[in-house]
Amino acid sequence: MFLEVGLGSGYGAAIVREIVGTDGLVVAIEIDPLTFEFAKRNVTSQ
Repeated sequence: MFLEVGLGSGYGAAIVREIVGTDGLVVAIEIDPLTFEFAKRNVTSQ
């Protein structure tokens, strides 16, 4: 399990997701709605 607080661009969460694989869990928390939407677009635009 990996917890990231303040995900920013989402890059760190995406990298950790590759490291932990499909059996791992990555939880990223962002309180700023604009930053959250930015990161969400970055992570889901594959």
